[in-house]
Order: sequence, then structure tokens, then C-alpha cells
Amino acid sequence: MTRKVWVWALLGALGWTLVYADRAVFGPLLAPIGRTFSVGPAALGVLTAAFFASYTLLQIPAGVLADRRSPRLLLALSFLGFGGAVALSAAAPSFIILVAMVFISGAFQSVYYPAQYAVTARAVPRPLRDRATAIVNGGMGIGVAIGFGVGAAPFFLGHWQLLVAIAGVVTVAAAVPFLLVAPKEAAQGGGRPGPVPFTRDLMLLCVANFGSLFGFFFFLTWFPYYLETTARLSGGLLSGLSAVAPLISAPAGVLWTRLLGERRLLGIRVFLPAAALALAVVPFIHSPLLLFIPLIVYGLVGKLPTDPLILGETASRLPAESLGAGFGILNFAGMMASIAAPAVSGLLAERSHDLGAAFLVSAGLLVLALVATLGLSRPGPQSSPAET
Repeated sequence: MTRKVWVWALLGALGWTLVYADRAVFGPLLAPIGRTFSVGPAALGVLTAAFFASYTLLQIPAGVLADRRSPRLLLALSFLGFGGAVALSAAAPSFIILVAMVFISGAFQSVYYPAQYAVTARAVPRPLRDRATAIVNGGMGIGVAIGFGVGAAPFFLGHWQLLVAIAGVVTVAAAVPFLLVAPKEAAQGGGRPGPVPFTRDLMLLCVANFGSLFGFFFFLTWFPYYLETTARLSGGLLSGLSAVAPLISAPAGVLWTRLLGERRLLGIRVFLPAAALALAVVPFIHSPLLLFIPLIVYGLVGKLPTDPLILGETASRLPAESLGAGFGILNFAGMMASIAAPAVSGLLAERSHDLGAAFLVSAGLLVLALVATLGLSRPGPQSSPAET
């Protein structure tokens, strides 16, 4: 990779690290937040869904904006607004205000996905693009591990407002490197953004993305709660089990893109059912040590290692001038799962006092994602300008 590609990939990874650390930190904090405001699982599900509701609803407008405005300005403003809202949520005087601040933070963060991946697809030469995307995505796993690990620390469980405030301030600071490094121009060559082709393949990839992300966001929002309330774990074991899959996923994504090369569809079709099986067996395992096995498998084949493959297949089917809008549509479909997963899982937990059914629903949707990929056609010639 050239120096610019390395710098951009690592900066993108840093961005996702902060984004996902801020998202994941709320997972271990759900129980103490519930105690602070005297609310149950259903209300906590609404809290986590509030972020993803604004984030998801703005994905397509954010993608269109990413094709028309400076990524440098958009990304810097995204971190300023997102981090500021997270920091202010620490001082929320009521649960309703907390939900509102979380909703605002999701709105500001909505631009990061389409702007970041559009820049990567345009600026990185095709032979290196999947690997660069995997490096960028690795930040997600690291961020989840940090958020889960720090959030589960006994001190912060008792002082969750302090942790949320720190997370917000650190995120605001991330605006500076993006303001210095991100490209100034939206489209390579100053081309006018074109319409997004709503093709059959793009719709099938949206279905696959939804299924992949449902399981991931169920894991992200409810797995620490499951370990604390159902498995009755705490301390180091809670942190370790929560972090193992995200930590493994970071290097796994880079490794798979290198080994698979252009055989992305094969990887997707193998990973989806393997991830489904890993999630499905979790509620039937009662030994904390044995739980490491499905979590390791999910780390190797789950959403984060699959992401670069789905993004690569999507980029190969989109015109270069509409990459931001196309990725916005893909992520809109996927992030619908981020609204559904916390809320549906919370309702299941409220009614059955157990999250076992949510694991099975997540596995079933991964199987649906697999079925969608079986209908994909062969991609046409790559139209991205990043062909060098």
C-alpha cells in the first residue's frame, strides 16, 4: 500500500474504534442505567434503538450528501456532533432526556459510514481495496472490545455517567485528524453524482446486510446484559467473554480478504451459516469456559469479517459517481436491524425473562441472509475510478 492508503485506512480504523467504543459502552451500562432511572428491559431496548433510529433514517440522505460535499468537513462535523451529544447524555436529568441525546448522537454519526467507504472505494486502488476496507473495519472490533471491557469495569458500573462523559470528549477530539487528513473533494474529478441503480443485486445485498447486522447488534446491545443477568457473570469473566469475538474479528477480517481475494461470494456464503450456528448454540451452553468456543467462531465469521466482503460485492455493482448514495442504501437496510434487534430482544426478554429466543431469531435471520446471496448474479466490470 502507498503511504496515503495506509494513513487513510488507519484513520478510518481509528474512527470506527471510537464510534463502536461509544456504542458498545452502553451494553454493560444498561443494567446500571436501568437502576438509575428505574426502568426495565423494554425501556432500555428503546434507549438503544433510539440511536439506531436516527442513524438509520438518515443513511440515504447522508449518502447523497457524501457524494456532493467535502468528506473532510462532513466527517469532522460528524465527530463533533456525535461526541458532544454523547458527553451531554452523561448529565441527562431524566430518562427521556437521555433517550433524546442518544437520538441526536445517532443523527450526527449517520454520515460516517457512507462518507468513509465512498472515499475508500474512490481513493484506494482496486487490488488493495478489500484489504484497506478490512483494516478500516478492524476498528469496529477493537472499539467493541474497548467499550465492553471498560464498560464492564466495576468502578464504571457504579459511575456510568463519568465513563459516558469521557467517551464523548475523546470522540470530539477525533474531529481534528479528520479535518487535517480527509479529502477535500467529494467525487474524484469533480464529477456530478448520478442516480443510484436500484438493481435486484443491490436489493439482495441489502437483505444479506440486514440479516448479518441483526445478529451483530443483538450481540452488541444485549450480550453483556445476558451474561450479567442470565449467566450471572461479572468482573473479568464478563469483560473477557464480551470482548473475545470483537477482538478476534479485527485481524480475521484482514486475513480473510487476503486469503479469499476475488472469491468474496464464497466467503459470504460460508460465513453466514457458520455465524448462525455460533449464535444459536449460545443459550444452550451453561459453562462460561465452553462459551468461548461459539464466541471465537462468531469472531472469525461474524458481521465484522463479513463486512468487507459485502462492501466489495456492492462496490463492484455500483457506478463510481454514486458510491456514497449506494453505500447509504446498503447501510440503511442493514441498520434497520440495529433498530429492530435491541427493541425486539428487549421485548422478548421482558416477556420470557430470558434472551434465548433472541439468539435463535438472530440465527434465523443469518440463514435468510444466506438465501439472499444465493440469488446474486456475477458482478459486471468494475466501474470505480480507483482502478489504478
